Amino acid sequence: MPEPIAPLICLHLRGETEAAAVQRAIAAWHAALPELEVLVAGPAGSAATADHETLPLPPEADMAVALAAAHAAQPQRDIAYVRGGAELSDDWVALLARALRLDPKVGVAMPLCDALQLFSPYAGARPGWIQARQLRSWLARFTRDLMFEVPLVLPVCGLFRAAALADLAAAGALAEAGNLAARLRARGWSAVACDWTLAHWPGGRLEVFLPPEDADVRAFNAHHPLNLLRRQLADALSGGPAVVPPPVPALRPVVLHVTHSWGGGLGRWVRDLCAADGERHHLVLRSLGDWSAFGYRLALYAGAGPGAPLREWKLDLPIRSVAATHYHYRRILAEIRRDFEVDLVLVSSLIGHSLDALDSGLPTLVALHDFFPFCPALSIHFGGVCGNCDRERLSACFAENPLNRYFADSEPGHWLDIRARYLELLQRPGVHLVAPSEAVFRHLRQLAPAIAQVPATVIPNGSSPLPRLPAPPAEGRLRVLVLGSLAAQKGAEILRAGLADLTDFADLFLLGCGDEGREFEGIPGVQVTRSYQLEDLPALLTEIGPHAGLLLSIVPETFSYTLSELWMLGVPPVATRLGAFAERIEDGRTGWLIEPDAGSLLARLRQLDGDRARLDAVRAEIARLPVWTPAAMAAAYREAMPLPLGSGIPGPGPGAQPPLVPHRTFAVDPEAGALRVTQDFLDYLLEKIAGTGRLGRWGRWAIALPLRAARRLLRR
Repeated sequence: MPEPIAPLICLHLRGETEAAAVQRAIAAWHAALPELEVLVAGPAGSAATADHETLPLPPEADMAVALAAAHAAQPQRDIAYVRGGAELSDDWVALLARALRLDPKVGVAMPLCDALQLFSPYAGARPGWIQARQLRSWLARFTRDLMFEVPLVLPVCGLFRAAALADLAAAGALAEAGNLAARLRARGWSAVACDWTLAHWPGGRLEVFLPPEDADVRAFNAHHPLNLLRRQLADALSGGPAVVPPPVPALRPVVLHVTHSWGGGLGRWVRDLCAADGERHHLVLRSLGDWSAFGYRLALYAGAGPGAPLREWKLDLPIRSVAATHYHYRRILAEIRRDFEVDLVLVSSLIGHSLDALDSGLPTLVALHDFFPFCPALSIHFGGVCGNCDRERLSACFAENPLNRYFADSEPGHWLDIRARYLELLQRPGVHLVAPSEAVFRHLRQLAPAIAQVPATVIPNGSSPLPRLPAPPAEGRLRVLVLGSLAAQKGAEILRAGLADLTDFADLFLLGCGDEGREFEGIPGVQVTRSYQLEDLPALLTEIGPHAGLLLSIVPETFSYTLSELWMLGVPPVATRLGAFAERIEDGRTGWLIEPDAGSLLARLRQLDGDRARLDAVRAEIARLPVWTPAAMAAAYREAMPLPLGSGIPGPGPGAQPPLVPHRTFAVDPEAGALRVTQDFLDYLLEKIAGTGRLGRWGRWAIALPLRAARRLLRR
């Protein structure tokens, strides 16, 4: 499919215009859309036309004459007409292009403008204090995404469709005097104004000569589509400059995330990306279920917060793991795309979803944070890192691999079918792969050479900066930290095998290890803290004062937030030579790489214990590493999949509308564990009871007694 041609800007100079102002405006338009071309139409010899392609026109030439000349020069191009002196946002062409994209019969799209009352956002005169940028900030809040037919063409600015201009030119009606909007309508083309963009005309009101009995204009003004916006704006402007809201983009594309509700590192990535990207709206479609089927329900959220869903659906046929296709799922996807004007699909997990998510017809980014659904075990590890996976090996993996536990009741044949369909869809036009490390692509291409030519980009996961810890004690026993999970894939067996020898010369601190840390509790030289909040991490580690942090995964990690946190905090890492660790860590400079076994771990730690200057050198080196923030990550994702001109929706976004689900007294974060939810709910009930005076002292005590007992039981 050929790339669409960018509109041609026709800058029409009808009087004296400062050359510097023209150059500034053109530079700003080019910065917003580099592929734009500018054609300057006006009197020959003007200083403002220097350095640009020019179209000589007499000083008295009006808009229709300029359009006819520009169309004759480049008949295949849409024409973005602007009269010299108009003040526009830098992205005005993209804003008007949205209207042409939404309806193929729109012949011209125009902004609101104070040059004519018919197009003006003000009920009366423009307040003297307000500037165009301030008004745009208000419009971004008040827009109703309104595109409405108008009886006239605004003689200041408009984006004209090439086909509409061609129809007029073929009939000899393009350069005629009179009502251009009426001539367009006579040939089946609409002239519309858009309430999400604005042109300011500093020269005061323009005169448009119409017969005094023009019935269209009278009828239009009697029931003006902008009446509500004008009332809202008048109320807002009564507060003066002090209450003007901060600027936001007039159009923000809508991104639909497809992900699971397990939380963890992927949940953090979704939250960070949604929060950091102020230039796009983010919707999150989560699968909800249990171990019998991970996709019983789907829930759509505005952003990644824990609020109530915008919509929920119970699937007719639950999805146990992932479906090759699913009729009800496709209907839901089409509903979301239609009702929320989705521009881009971002798939980060297909657990509990259908592969139809990859076949929506929209531009699609696939963020590879694990190896599902190619690998039902997620981690491409079966007795070692997998380099191939045929039917025989896959059958053995289901029978013998302890890490293949999520979908153990599935048949290998099902997964081979899923895999074939998945790889086929990845190769469709419009699909782009993203991974947080090159190691992901290297492993996946080895396992599935068919995707070698699929467009792919490495975008590391962003992390908010953490304060650097004070240097640990130079003397005394070595202090070794394990940060995070102690699940089997995270190297629990390596730690278990080396623990007795390790505690001979080092103290071990297990922080955030969850219930897997229970077996290590009470062992001399080992301190276990099962959970912590990220904001408390610097204080906890300051108290511990670790000399080194262990990353013992036996599977190839796709990134590792934990490695980023250790670096930012100034804790030298000792990691297995696998996956992203081997790619990100420079051995001996920004950490150390070891083989995934207890002997290699003990040998390296004994070496560092005997030569702590090495720890100091690495600590100094990692202090110089740059921090890749969530904002930088969000910018990289926008760059990885540019969207068509005019993509996005105006206004505050989907979350500003009331959710179309039954009202709930409270909302539960679907990524939170059941234990945490129950504890928080008990805390909430006890607070409510304590504050309910009408129950009386003994009534409050009696009601609270079983709740306190349950809370104590859960916290053991």
